[in-house]
Amino acid sequence: MPIIAETERLLLRTWEARHENPYQLHCNTPEVMKHVGGVQEPWRVTEDVRWFERCFEEFGYTLWVVEERATQRFLGFCGLDHLRYEVPKYLMGEVEIGWRLRHDAWGQGFATEAAQAALEIAFATRRMPRVISRADKRNTASISIMEKLGMASSGDFRPPKGGRLYTLDRSTWLARRPATEA
Repeated sequence: MPIIAETERLLLRTWEARHENPYQLHCNTPEVMKHVGGVQEPWRVTEDVRWFERCFEEFGYTLWVVEERATQRFLGFCGLDHLRYEVPKYLMGEVEIGWRLRHDAWGQGFATEAAQAALEIAFATRRMPRVISRADKRNTASISIMEKLGMASSGDFRPPKGGRLYTLDRSTWLARRPATEA
């Protein structure tokens, strides 16, 4: 199973069938799904995993599995999603950075660490011009992560309960990157 990126504490990997059960068990709970549409039917989780796999095959990026490096414990996913379905027309074709981690992994900096690795792939490796991210207005934890990543609020978008759109362009990301990495 290919490792896409490594951080101090995490591995970002491609999806395999063995990840579907931990995803269903740990990331499809009322706490985790509170601001992203609620708990999904098992068939929808399977459909999500298939989409992640197809996205990687078609675009070379996806929402990758996030594992704790020391234990290989499944923490959730983080990465880049090519928006094509179920989004407003003005967001079609955008690349969105996103994450979903199991509840017992919250508050430990894992999402920010994984998202920084995904931004490195987006801007340094794939040279994308920008990425976006969206969050329900009540999802203050995800909004905080977006701000830690240096993303700027770009206004509202209209999910069912109201949300915020954040963006980060490559030139801004490069300007904030330490000079030794540029």
